Amino acid sequence: MNPLFGNPFKRYRIEKKVKQLQTDEQWQDLADFVMGLPERQRDNYLLVDVADAYNHLGRYRESYDLIRTMRGGSSDWMWLYCVGVSHFYLAEQAQGNPKKERRLRQRAKEMFEQSMLHRADESYAAKCQDYLRRIDNLQSE
Repeated sequence: MNPLFGNPFKRYRIEKKVKQLQTDEQWQDLADFVMGLPERQRDNYLLVDVADAYNHLGRYRESYDLIRTMRGGSSDWMWLYCVGVSHFYLAEQAQGNPKKERRLRQRAKEMFEQSMLHRADESYAAKCQDYLRRIDNLQSE
């Protein structure tokens, strides 16, 4: 059993700090805080927050690599969203390699669509829609 779930007050303090760092858009501090916790205390929810922070920092490969280490994430809308964002921006970095760029954009599109199917909250569903429009516009160019 994850030690965080055994101590609800400790879990609450960690979640409160993470939420505050997100509100303040302190992405590096959030990543440092969570990754500084003992490994046994870093569950998928916290790791998705780190992956999201990495995306905000433009560290898309690190975000994707972190997400790949998680178990059972593919049924979580936030996990799918983070993978989509990582793939979207990795595709931008793959310019000059059209085949890789297309493959990454297609994968991003699939992740955003899946995120919405898994009931992404309203603000993230709107973000997914925005990314899907951007992908469609890029593919039609």
